[in-house]
Amino acid sequence: METAVQMKMYTLTKREFLIVFAAFFGCFFVTVIIGAAGPAVLGTDTQHLGVDWTRQPPNPITPNKVTIHGKSTPGWSAFSQELWLACTIINGGFRKGDGSHRLSFSLRVEQVEGLKEAGKWHTLFKGIKNYTHHRKLSCAEQCEQFMVLHLGYVDSQQYKVSFSLEHTSNLSLVTNMTFKWQYFNSQFTQLEIWFRFIFVISTFVSAFLFMQSLQSFAVGDWSIEQKWMSILLTLLVLYNDPLFMLRFLVVGNWFTRFVEVFFEATFLCALLLFWLCSYHGVRKLTRKFTTFYLPKLAIVSFVWLMALTIRAWEEYNSVSDPSYQTQLDTSGFQGLRVTLYISVGLYLLVLAYLFVRAFAEMNNLPYFGLRLKFLASLMVIVLAVSVTIILLRFGRAAIEPNFISSQLPHYRNSSEFLALTGLVNIYLYTMSYVYSPSKNALRESQFKDNPSTSMLNNYDDDLHFEDDDQEDVHLNLSKGEKT
Repeated sequence: METAVQMKMYTLTKREFLIVFAAFFGCFFVTVIIGAAGPAVLGTDTQHLGVDWTRQPPNPITPNKVTIHGKSTPGWSAFSQELWLACTIINGGFRKGDGSHRLSFSLRVEQVEGLKEAGKWHTLFKGIKNYTHHRKLSCAEQCEQFMVLHLGYVDSQQYKVSFSLEHTSNLSLVTNMTFKWQYFNSQFTQLEIWFRFIFVISTFVSAFLFMQSLQSFAVGDWSIEQKWMSILLTLLVLYNDPLFMLRFLVVGNWFTRFVEVFFEATFLCALLLFWLCSYHGVRKLTRKFTTFYLPKLAIVSFVWLMALTIRAWEEYNSVSDPSYQTQLDTSGFQGLRVTLYISVGLYLLVLAYLFVRAFAEMNNLPYFGLRLKFLASLMVIVLAVSVTIILLRFGRAAIEPNFISSQLPHYRNSSEFLALTGLVNIYLYTMSYVYSPSKNALRESQFKDNPSTSMLNNYDDDLHFEDDDQEDVHLNLSKGEKT
């Protein structure tokens, strides 16, 4: 038999539950509205460049070099975070009605130079064979846009990029190019810094208050939800990235980005593990590590390992190879992709099985049905909102085979950033309030968290109430006889 600290959810009325959910949705909509009024995520600068190949006749072997000079007003800074350079071949010699043509070439970044405040140009990258990547474009009146450069950090006010198009015989048709520089808006970066700081502080306060409320009880008496909340709130502090400012102080260091990726993947996978353990643990009183936690940990660890490897490899290439693009250069990700899909599919099957079993066996029991309904309702809301935001962000690309990660920014506008970040934080804050001990928890520290015991206690309470009613009837009759 397991003793558990009485949670506040057992003492809440229906009206108080409605207030809790209203507060959840209210806080979420406030973050969305603030994001809607926030600045644009990206800044864009466009340049047109005419190309004259007559001075250097193209051939399949000789490289054809293009140099583009990019600058912004005011100049770029570390608050620009990342920099993308995309190119579109406008007048490729293909006329309307000619159908679609294919243009293939090898893109090689020869050199990237940056201009700092001192007025001196310094070389960031110098062309080697590792910076050569093959590209295939579909061309009609104009060709598809292709990514020339992606810098994972910005440490210069201006940039000069030299690249070459190699091993193509159709280059003579190229007469005009449009270049688009994209970077994070400095105002959005400031908004991101402030709200990450606010979420870090609020999460720390929530974790402190939650742990303070449980300090009078032994850890062994905590319910499984209370134990997991102590872990998730701690990881949520790291998920909000208290080290975010380091990327502006230590520019160009891939380790700061790896730490961010590690915190994010660890928290999200811990949340997945929490759902599995909660739906199964509500039916199990003895939870041994080898039989209860280890199988679930094995499933989630594969998801964590794949997500961490892909994202870490992305961040490493963003600061080491300027022309690398994960969406196209995916030859090394085939095995990881298959493993990721299998792990996610297996996780969903196990979660669905535990979900159905828990409701089939425990839904009608006192207290346990309430725990399941509250946990399931919040989980469905969070998943529904998250999937909706992802589909609105990426559209059909979210279900394509090559959708593992992207060199594009994660957020299209400020609303998406605050909606996703705020949703996760508000979700944990709501659970920490409902799962915290009730006012009478210390007095009822021997509260039984057992299905059969709960039913017996509930039955005993009903008998007490019936006895009290019968005593009141006898008293009234006796008073009437005296009168």
